[in-house]
Amino acid sequence: MKRKDLFVALSFAVFAVGLGTVVQKTSSEISPQDGANFAMMEPAAGEEEPAVEKTAAPEEEVQTEAADIANSVLSAETAPEEQAKDVSSLSDVMGGEKSTQITPAAPQIDVNKAMTYRSYGSDTALLTIENFSAYTCPHCARLHNAAFEQLKKDYIDTGVVRYVITPFPLNEPGLQAAMLAQCVAPEKFEGIQNLMYENQTRWAYDADPKKALFDLVRFTGVTQDFFDTCIANQDIQEFVMESVRHGSEDYGVTGTPTLVVNNGKYTIRGIVSYDKLKEKIEAIIADVKK
Repeated sequence: MKRKDLFVALSFAVFAVGLGTVVQKTSSEISPQDGANFAMMEPAAGEEEPAVEKTAAPEEEVQTEAADIANSVLSAETAPEEQAKDVSSLSDVMGGEKSTQITPAAPQIDVNKAMTYRSYGSDTALLTIENFSAYTCPHCARLHNAAFEQLKKDYIDTGVVRYVITPFPLNEPGLQAAMLAQCVAPEKFEGIQNLMYENQTRWAYDADPKKALFDLVRFTGVTQDFFDTCIANQDIQEFVMESVRHGSEDYGVTGTPTLVVNNGKYTIRGIVSYDKLKEKIEAIIADVKK
């Protein structure tokens, strides 16, 4: 018999003996502390209420029955089906109900959607800008916080630019953040992205950046199970790392942020302000329209 089974059987036997002592007390002898240690259990819907004797068994009977059951369970000769009956009987002696272990359903992540680049703007826009960026990169945070909203207003919403967020993590915390951004529903992406960039110093450089990141995003409805399941998903991780390969091998990206325009025909590097970004975009628009 396994050591775990021995331990459980002995524990039940000891508890049953103690219970026999408790039931001998009159109601006036049971202290508030005693009452706090026992909770009434109602039978589940559809189940019959366990049979209860009208009078409590004497202490000697409870001790004897518990000991007999424990000896039966501890015997290496006892067949598995008989052990199951014995444990059930011990539960009856203790007056308890059989517990049911309920395993919560795994959080649902749409892996196909997670393995699609997030983008803004029309597919027919004059310019397609791929932003190779990292959520732990200070310059990426500066560019996003200073320029994104105005870029969206001036060029994306007007149909001139299609803006693609292409993850290019530089370290493990950046990889986890990129995976999380891909895992959340597309309609929640912008909010998560803004939150991570605007609060970058609160999580990216923390002694435990993984925990700090979850503490930041949990207020958006991201649960611990969702978070853990997302960053453990190998397909999503490979998708993000393929994005890094795509940037480095296809476009020669070596740092972030790097903006690749129209499949590599133009590249914008080292920009952290909207004025400088607008200047570059206007020059590219003029060249494309020639």
